[in-house]
Amino acid sequence: MARGLFKTISKNLIRNANYTCFICGKRGGNIATHHIKPFIVIFNEFIANRYSGNEESFCEELMNYEDFTDTSNLIVVCHKCHFDIHYTDNPELSPYRWESATTIETSLQDEME
Repeated sequence: MARGLFKTISKNLIRNANYTCFICGKRGGNIATHHIKPFIVIFNEFIANRYSGNEESFCEELMNYEDFTDTSNLIVVCHKCHFDIHYTDNPELSPYRWESATTIETSLQDEME
């Protein structure tokens, strides 16, 4: 159910972007959506902060979690750019990559101190 909702959101974004990569401008081909803030981070935050623990309402709770459906956290990318995002040390392309970049939360926390 939650996966179906995400697929619908993803397909709509790709269609609205005219099947064009946000990074390189390539149109058509193998186009996908990429979570800027990785889904695993969103999922872990949901589990830690919002999930009631009720297995029967898990999907409904996840689908109502704003970060899960936040389209501003998604960009439309071609296969090559998507690969580059996941396997680069460029923090502009991959700000959440655990090996090399700081997360937005850490950056904000540093600014507040």
